[in-house]
Amino acid sequence: MTNSNVKYQAYDPQLHKFKKANLYYDYSDFSNIEEIGEGKFGKVYRAERRNSEQYFALKSLKFDNDNLEEIIREINLQRTVDVHNKVIRFHGITKTKSENLLVMDYADCGSLQDYLEKKFNNLTWNNKYELAFQLACAVSFLHDRRIVHRDLNATNVLIHQNNIKLANFGLLKRIKRVPESQLFDAIPYIDPQKFIDKNFSLNEKSDVYSIGVLLWVISSGKKPFRDVSYDYDLGIKISKGHREKIVPSTPIDYSKLYTECWNNEPSIRPVINEVVEKLKEIKKKSNYFNMNTNSENITEESNKINLNIKSITCGDCDEHKSGNIIFQIKIMQHTSHKLMINSFSSLLNLNDKLSNIREKLKKDNAKMNDTLSFANSLMAEIAREDEEQIILKEIIDAKNDTLYLIKPDYDFLINKLKLEYGRTIPLDRAGKKAFKIKDCKVTLIVDEPKYSKIDLNEEQIKKDIYLTTDIDTNQRTNNDSTCTVIEYSKVSLNFKTEPDPEFVKAVVDAIESKDPRKFRKITEEFGKFVPKEEVILGARAYFVNTNSSNSSKNCTKYTNLKLIGGKKFISKDFNKKEWLNSLEEFRNWDCIKIKNPISIFKLLPEDLRKEIFLLVGKKILYLSTEIYEFKLNKPGNHENLKLKNIPKDILETLKDEVAECSIFATVVDKNRMNNDIFNCQIFWPPNQEPKLIIHCIQKKFKERKCKLKIMIMITGYDMNFNFDRPDFNIQFKVESHNFNASDNQTQERLLAADSSHCFGIPVLRKLDDSANSLIIGHHFYNFGNERTGLYTYSYCSKNNCYDHLPDFTFHTFVILDYSSNCSEMSSFNHSKFIKNILTKHDSLKPKFISLYSTTKENDWNKYGPIFLKQKSNGLNGVIIKYFASKNKISKDNFKYAYFDPSQEKDLISYMENLKTK
Repeated sequence: MTNSNVKYQAYDPQLHKFKKANLYYDYSDFSNIEEIGEGKFGKVYRAERRNSEQYFALKSLKFDNDNLEEIIREINLQRTVDVHNKVIRFHGITKTKSENLLVMDYADCGSLQDYLEKKFNNLTWNNKYELAFQLACAVSFLHDRRIVHRDLNATNVLIHQNNIKLANFGLLKRIKRVPESQLFDAIPYIDPQKFIDKNFSLNEKSDVYSIGVLLWVISSGKKPFRDVSYDYDLGIKISKGHREKIVPSTPIDYSKLYTECWNNEPSIRPVINEVVEKLKEIKKKSNYFNMNTNSENITEESNKINLNIKSITCGDCDEHKSGNIIFQIKIMQHTSHKLMINSFSSLLNLNDKLSNIREKLKKDNAKMNDTLSFANSLMAEIAREDEEQIILKEIIDAKNDTLYLIKPDYDFLINKLKLEYGRTIPLDRAGKKAFKIKDCKVTLIVDEPKYSKIDLNEEQIKKDIYLTTDIDTNQRTNNDSTCTVIEYSKVSLNFKTEPDPEFVKAVVDAIESKDPRKFRKITEEFGKFVPKEEVILGARAYFVNTNSSNSSKNCTKYTNLKLIGGKKFISKDFNKKEWLNSLEEFRNWDCIKIKNPISIFKLLPEDLRKEIFLLVGKKILYLSTEIYEFKLNKPGNHENLKLKNIPKDILETLKDEVAECSIFATVVDKNRMNNDIFNCQIFWPPNQEPKLIIHCIQKKFKERKCKLKIMIMITGYDMNFNFDRPDFNIQFKVESHNFNASDNQTQERLLAADSSHCFGIPVLRKLDDSANSLIIGHHFYNFGNERTGLYTYSYCSKNNCYDHLPDFTFHTFVILDYSSNCSEMSSFNHSKFIKNILTKHDSLKPKFISLYSTTKENDWNKYGPIFLKQKSNGLNGVIIKYFASKNKISKDNFKYAYFDPSQEKDLISYMENLKTK
């Protein structure tokens, strides 16, 4: 960008207004113009100005006559008000031949985001506190003048000479509307109330919310939610309480402050002046010890850092008495005794008990927590229960005035708690190791114990049902038998997993054996599920029904008590205070939460998982019978019905293309209307949930209320590798055939599998008005006594005639091996059907039925469309009816097959249990 050819002779009314307001800068006065970036509103340049020692920023912008006067008024306002030194000033306007430029203060370090990316590793906590304090002071300056920024984020908080400068409030929002794609960049900083209510007006508390996020950014050096897309879905998650995790080693006072600021509820957030005061206290606390170091020698050898401090003085300190010494405190890894994090200093009394020292260090420095143990100069660990009897001078390294702390041995906990072992359905640990934990990262959870009252039965308490799910506080009751649950989370372990070689070998052996039943044995030995990448350690207590108490022991006896982690008590006595205190020792923790549990088979590489799918084949994933009601008020109209009560894991499986799911449905009319036949089809648009299409076929239309009983069966590959599904006796495959729209009224396909027991359903991917009345009918036939064929046709229920076939896919459920009690072929002999396979218990229970032709191909069309109906016959059960639109058919020309998966008692019991989860 150059400053040549900058004098213009033509009259410019906008330019004239700026000159009249004394806000115009001649572009020829600027030199050394350099592009330094591009913001939301255009390019940004750095420039020197004649007769000025400072740099200026020139920001490209567009404005029109509608907002021109407002811009001039606001720049004048800024120039007349005592602008805070932490706020970027707007000076005026300059102009080139091609663009307008806003003249403003220049920030030499760019945005806060740029600054942290370059210098974060060199920042101390004192530096971070100072940045946070300056930021809060600048926003306080605005709020004192009733100015709300409304757009605080890491890109418009600027840094000049290591000091905060606020930019982009008010003025730039009036100049040009920001594109929606760029607004998404600010989503993590926007008040969640804006996502809850789009009409919510951002206010001072909205700025405080943004301050909370910025304080987290300063503590982490990272963009919030950097691993996810900045979109509307993220905004909704944030509005429901989703937040970034506290960065390990963040001082508690600081993290507590920013979590208060980003509270979902604006009324709970502090006002900005309270934020300023709290940061002032945190800064003062950090500077309590003013160390003046005359000489300092820092060496690094074998991952061990030694600090030799020759002269340390303590300023502003009233505690410097006999026995009070400033100690270097070094945190060592348990197994290697290597220094893991930077050492810190604290003024301690040699005669204090270690228990008191622990509490003091917790208050003074966030690095001290319950996971750390004291160690003597020989690196021998001090047991937590001995801290009350040992004083500091008994364990310190007197020669170097050094106190050693030892990080917990998490390998010890991983082995003790068998975290690398899978879990069975009763949530017990399996007998063999399923995986190995790698790259384990520990995050301290700074939470108080959580108390809940939940209606639980004895069996649920025994199973520790909250190991894999969060406590639902909406289940609280006031019953006398209500269970009290105390949950105390201490640390989160995040890790990567890899399958154990013994587990992999067992899987390979099962695949080579070609016996799918061996996978069930594998789950018995290695467990059914494992954590995906995170577990929570701590403790949980369940107790019900107080019977008696012993005030001398401060114990309470319960009729039902279960403790996971913490101190164990004799019988069912429970001392809550002792139990909570025992959790200060990390060796007393247990695994209380498995986050996002997954099947152990999902640990395997993709090629092995595919081999399992192929060997096991598709399964009946879900089976249910539901009642649907609707009103039939127009001839030929169909009804779209949502699938009811489908478990979440099945819905997720339906979305997974690898699972190759199919949905089959069959219907019984509970109203027993003799002449009405109901037909089921599936409507399954891409990337949407499937629905049922229900047509009613009537010879003569009549309005009616419909009450239907519909059996829904979902098949596919089991993506959750659940080998408890009791359907190994039903061997089947599903064939899919695509049909393109054509002028034909019928089409045929030959099936790959040969079976006399096939049941099919059409699946439509799109449904327009022209197809409202279309029913895709079908029947099966034998081709040359060797192959099974599929015959499809399109029938208009409104006009009772054939019609052109649309685009659709036909799914055929082919039974390869079956038991006679669940599937059979029969002629149209109703009495035989009732006598042989139906009981009173079967009344109104739908079955899958299909029609088979025994005639020659040329004879099919003369009968017209044929539909089967399952009809209630009092207490005798369900019988089969047919409807032919043209000629009366001969029963000898057709047979029907039925399939009743609910006859498999183990299967239906499993499915009913699945629905209750």
